[in-house]
Amino acid sequence: MDFFDAHTHSLSSGKKVFSILNTHPDSLNFTQAFSIGIHPWFLNKEKIEEHLLIVESKLHHKNCLAIGECGLDKMIAIDFELQKEVFKKQIQLSEKYSKPLIIHCVKAHQEIIKIKKEMNPKQVWITHGFNKNKQLAESFIKNGIILSFGAAIIQNVKFRRCF
Repeated sequence: MDFFDAHTHSLSSGKKVFSILNTHPDSLNFTQAFSIGIHPWFLNKEKIEEHLLIVESKLHHKNCLAIGECGLDKMIAIDFELQKEVFKKQIQLSEKYSKPLIIHCVKAHQEIIKIKKEMNPKQVWITHGFNKNKQLAESFIKNGIILSFGAAIIQNVKFRRCF
């Protein structure tokens, strides 16, 4: 294996890539390595408890390697306080089941860092598709948050310099 894809929505057919399929509570495919989480875009207030129970049940599956993608997004209409509440519950599951956390973060970087400091988790946190500036990269790294990089690193010369 030459590459490790910690977060994908479709599996690579290449034999040189180990991929973790990103799933959600309504997913059906759990036959290969996967992560599961409640993404802020798909928060449904009426189904939060049901979805959290599904996430927790899937954490026992032998192919479940992480929780996520979960996190915070200030660019969507879903109540930000509700997003924080559900994110914190998934952090608790990450700690309870010793699973890394794959984080979705849009314009909520300081809030992510604040929550990490408040909750003091022991599990690894990985921010998905980091594409911000050097200062924010350094802040995340200083606070123990691992950066993962997507296509932006290839497409954006300014970001490539930051990397």
